[in-house]
Amino acid sequence: MSSTAPDETSSRPTTFNLKILLILSFGHVVTDIYQGALPAILPFLKTKLSLSYTMAGVVLMAANLTSSIVQPLFGHFSDKKEIALLLPLGCLFAGLGLSLVSLPNSFGLLLLLVVVSGLGVAAYRFAGLPLMLVFVLLFLVLVSFNWGYLRSVKPLPSEANARVGSSPPGAYFALFLIIATVVMRSWTRLGIMTYIPFYFIEHLQGDPLYAGKLVTAFLLGGVAGTIFGSMLADRLGHKKYLVYSLLVTSLLLPLMLVTTGPLLLVVLILVGMSLISTFTVTIVMAQRLLPQNLGVASGLMVGFAIGAGGFGVTLLGVVADHFGVMAALKSILFLPPVGLGLAFLIRYPFAGPVKRPPADLSGSG
Repeated sequence: MSSTAPDETSSRPTTFNLKILLILSFGHVVTDIYQGALPAILPFLKTKLSLSYTMAGVVLMAANLTSSIVQPLFGHFSDKKEIALLLPLGCLFAGLGLSLVSLPNSFGLLLLLVVVSGLGVAAYRFAGLPLMLVFVLLFLVLVSFNWGYLRSVKPLPSEANARVGSSPPGAYFALFLIIATVVMRSWTRLGIMTYIPFYFIEHLQGDPLYAGKLVTAFLLGGVAGTIFGSMLADRLGHKKYLVYSLLVTSLLLPLMLVTTGPLLLVVLILVGMSLISTFTVTIVMAQRLLPQNLGVASGLMVGFAIGAGGFGVTLLGVVADHFGVMAALKSILFLPPVGLGLAFLIRYPFAGPVKRPPADLSGSG
């Protein structure tokens, strides 16, 4: 006889729930808005607080360390128990921290607010900035009306985890190479987001507000690339698509230093599409290598590997302080080829097109 009460098991959802998926996706959009907004407003913060490029890099590093590096820890706990409360709390702290960064007049307080916002992003996964709290309030309203459903989402029980199989041979070395590849991708992405606005404002003498649009175009290209890239990766194979993505990025990236005006916008969209399109692909690769620790696998990809790229932004700040913004951008050009070399070395057991196992129709369970 099962020790689980009937009313407890009946309250758990057994079918796909589109409504809950949309709410969780909206929460991700909200936290990603706050995470992506920081590089766009960094030139204004640098001017207001008279920051060096290295200090600006430290701001982004602090944001990425707190929003990304600690995610494997959250993933570990989410594999074991329900932590639904982190969803609204994480979104709230992400919004509060970023919405207030225009107010402090000291570097220390700015770092504190960035850390608060970053921790909020991790838990979930200028004058007008406080208005961004509207996104948080809307998400909190949606969560409050659907709290019962969200609380019913449980981790896989231990017997279900046992059925998914163990890690294939060589999985941990392959995972190490994937993490290293994602670090290169993250370093490139954060470097572009950070230094393209400075390059446009200071080197091309462009409008600071338009510099924010360049970052937006780059990230929107990444959104499109993530959607279509996932479908292509399922057809071509995950590793093969990862290699193609980094190859295309390596070829496109130098164009951003020789184009201006609308053409620069187009180049950044294409670079975003090719570079960021493997975001979900690398998560799936990690989860297939660690099938019994899906939360840890996701945390390593979305958290640790991406956050480690934040260290690189600080190093680029040192380069910019000593040799100029152009030198920092030229340094970024070498990162995708390094990632490409690492991707080639990955021994991934699911390198071909994804084949799903046939459904069990015998009724034997």
